[in-house]
Amino acid sequence: MGTTKVTPSLVFAVTVATIGSFQFGYNTGVINAPETTQLYASSQLAGHHCGLPYGIRQDSGVC
Repeated sequence: MGTTKVTPSLVFAVTVATIGSFQFGYNTGVINAPETTQLYASSQLAGHHCGLPYGIRQDSGVC
């Protein structure tokens, strides 16, 4: 077998693919970050539908 060289275009392609996958992972993390806030807001909304004020959650045993 002959010797293989690392060409500049191969280095560029690997670099672009690596940076792109890091950006995709970061973007996914940023999108999923507000999940806790949304769950808290939805629990407050569920409490409001039971006739409770927004500060009392549904799992407090009142509803």
